[in-house]
This record gives sequence, C-alpha cells and structure tokens, in this order.
Amino acid sequence: MDPEELAFAGVVRQRELLAAGSLKAGELVGMVLDRIDRLNPALHAFNALRHAEAMAEAREAEAALDRGDHRPLLGIPFAVKDEHHVAGQVTSYGTGTSAGAEPEDSELVHVLREAGAIPVGKTAMPELGMHPFTESVSWGTTRNPWHLARTPGGSSGGSAAAVAAGLVPFATAGDGGGSIRIPASCCNLFGLKVQRARLAGDGDRATAGGLSVSGVLARRVADTALLYDVLAGPAWPTSLLEAARLAPPRLKIGLTFSLGPPVPIDREVRVLVERVAGVLDALGHAVAPVRIRPGNWSPPFSVIGLRTLAGAGLAIADRGRLEARTRSGLRLASCVRPWMLSWALRRQAAVMARPYFEGVDLLLTPTLALPPVRVGRWAGKGLLRTGLGVARFCPFTSLWNFLGYPAASVPAGFTATGLPVGAQLLARSDDEPTLISLAAQLEAKLRWPEQRPRATRRTTPNRG
Repeated sequence: MDPEELAFAGVVRQRELLAAGSLKAGELVGMVLDRIDRLNPALHAFNALRHAEAMAEAREAEAALDRGDHRPLLGIPFAVKDEHHVAGQVTSYGTGTSAGAEPEDSELVHVLREAGAIPVGKTAMPELGMHPFTESVSWGTTRNPWHLARTPGGSSGGSAAAVAAGLVPFATAGDGGGSIRIPASCCNLFGLKVQRARLAGDGDRATAGGLSVSGVLARRVADTALLYDVLAGPAWPTSLLEAARLAPPRLKIGLTFSLGPPVPIDREVRVLVERVAGVLDALGHAVAPVRIRPGNWSPPFSVIGLRTLAGAGLAIADRGRLEARTRSGLRLASCVRPWMLSWALRRQAAVMARPYFEGVDLLLTPTLALPPVRVGRWAGKGLLRTGLGVARFCPFTSLWNFLGYPAASVPAGFTATGLPVGAQLLARSDDEPTLISLAAQLEAKLRWPEQRPRATRRTTPNRG
C-alpha cells in the first residue's frame, strides 16, 4: 500500500493488513516514525519520541503475529498524551518539570499495550491541561494540520494534530471540560467522551465530582469503537464495534444552540450544524428545536474544576517553571475549602436531576461556538482574560462533564476558508452505543475520513 494511504488507513484496516501478513509491524512503525520526523517540526504535535524502543517492540509484534497471536491491537502504533505515563518516559503534563522517568505505564497505556499496541511518543498539551489550545512556554505552539496558523484545540491538541496529520492512527486523550471533543472539532476527527468512571484507571477521577475521563482520538468511528471496546471491556450489552456496524433506530433528536444562557455563535458554525441536522432528518430521524434549562451550573463546575486542578498540581514539584497564569490557577485552586466542594457536589446532583431528554433520544449542538482560533490568541494573557476568552470559544462541552454522561463530536464540514467545524451529539447516561451507531451512519454519509489536511504534504528536514 502507498505510504500516504497506509498513514490514513486507520486502526481497523491496519490491523487487517497486519493479520493477513501483507504488512509487517516493523514497516508500519517505521513509516509512522519517518512521517513524524518529516512533519512534526511544522506541527509540534510530539514532544518526545521512542524511536529505538518502538522499533524493537515492532519486531516483537512481528514474531507474535507469526505465532498466530490475535490480540486486537497487535502491531498498531499510537501516541500518548503527556498526562499518561509510559514506562521509561518523563510525564511533563505540558510543563517544564524536571521529574524523572516514570517507572510504569498508566492504566490506560497498560491496557493498550497489553492488547498489542506500540507507543511511539508523547504528545503536547497545555500546562496541566488547563486550556482549549495547545501552547506552552516549555514546549512551544502546536499547530493545526488543516491550517498552521490555527490551533488544533486542547488540551489533547498534540494528540489531535498527530492523528489528523496521519502521524499515528490513534492517540490517547483526556476530557475534563471538552478536551477530547474540542480538538476533534478543530481537526476534523471523531471524538467520543465516554461515561464517567467507564475506563480502567478513571475510578479515582469519579470522586469529588468526576469531571475528567481518559479516552482516545481517531479519525473513524469504527476505530474509536474498537479502541473503547479494548479499554472498557464488556461495558455494554453489545460491543461498540458491533454498534458501529448496525444502523440506529429512528431517533428523536433535539437541536439547540444554547445549553443555558444564549451565546454568540459564528454564522458558518451555525450553518454547518444545521446542515448536519438536515442530513439526520434525511436519514429518517426526527430533528426538532429544543430548549435546555440546566440552571446555573458554571459556579459549581468551576469549584470542582479547581479542586481537580489542585490535584494535578501535586505532580509538579518545581512550580517556579510554570507559566504565570498556571501559577495563578493553582493559587486560586488552593482556596477551595471542603465546605465549598460539598456545596458544589450538592449543586451537581441537582443539575443532574433536571430533565434533558424530554421527548428526545439525543441532543445536537455545535461543539464550539467558533472555528479554530489563531494560535497565540491568548498568549501572554492572565488567567482571568484567558478564561473569559475561552468561555466564548467553547461554551457547549463542559456541561456534559459536569453531568458525567457520554458525548461525541462529529465533523460537520468546513468554513469557506477551509477550517474544520464539529457538531456535538449528547446522550443520556450509559448510551455510548447510540452515539456510536448514529455517528457511523453520519460518517457513511459525510465521508470525513476521506478528507486530508494540506499540511500532511509539507516537507521538512528530518530530526533537527
């Protein structure tokens, strides 16, 4: 297969080629590493690579395949967001920490490696995952493969840029306020946030509000379904991969452009989300406008988020190397008292008790209020100005972290200047199979995996 075609073939197809013997794991991993060397200098998606280790593990995968090993991800390369540990690698959380190498893998990475996948490197993120853009003083600016002057989103922006550019077929990610769905929208990817505490290793995150979940980013719905089947085990009555192959029943879908107070939305974003609504209607689903009234959920969300940030800050010993707005966030997080957290958790329970699906099966919203913004838009800004700015950029994602329910961003199309836009599908508790089934139906119609960014054809010098 042509290397460019192989780079964008995806997890399921690459696995088929490896199992059939028409592709060797060493060839696949070598192609991925060469592609990273060529394209990463322009994108800054990766901040660390495992050249020698990944190639050695690829040779081991070849031998295992020859022995008839049928693990579901055997020989598939992937990237790891720099908040997940890889044994022998430093986990920086997007900072300039001088911490040593980790002694063992995070649970998420461990499960993927047990299934045969091969980590090739660590991807960039903003400091402590605080922002929906991927820029830091320590690691520089990560750029969007669709337009190098635009952000790939955040906080899983390095992972999204790597997948969108065909550097890897998938990457790990995390979502505490939209950090899977935001970069998926910015980079024309499918991004699924699963139910709170669904995955191994996320159990501790379910305490104290449980905003954040681990996950993955990929181009295709079937690839994402396979990966979550591996990560979550028998979590659903039928596997998500099976759900991706089944047409959904006729669904009632509520269309809304507000999850609380009205917010300004870019005209092209609105048009593209309405286009997705039209496609769903043409597919036989019933789409109708709805109004959502979650109440004033932002203050308790902020309290729980600050408590989460305080926990993340414990991993950083040398805080003097952090950006000023990160240090400001940590100082603010230290002010959260137990009574404040108790109040926030009571408010969370009240917001969760509100009806969101009266007369509908799913909700449809924009993923973001704007197309991908320019890199550096909030460079040098303080915590408050940055927070106010990003709140206008991404007002649609955080509520579903607060509720803990599954949500997904699907590619909705492109603006007139070629910037990706996402549409968000919101489900009730434990309903990932419906999201997967409907997203697969949309993918067959909109055919977003066939679209490739111009930046993937950019040639840059190898290694330094």
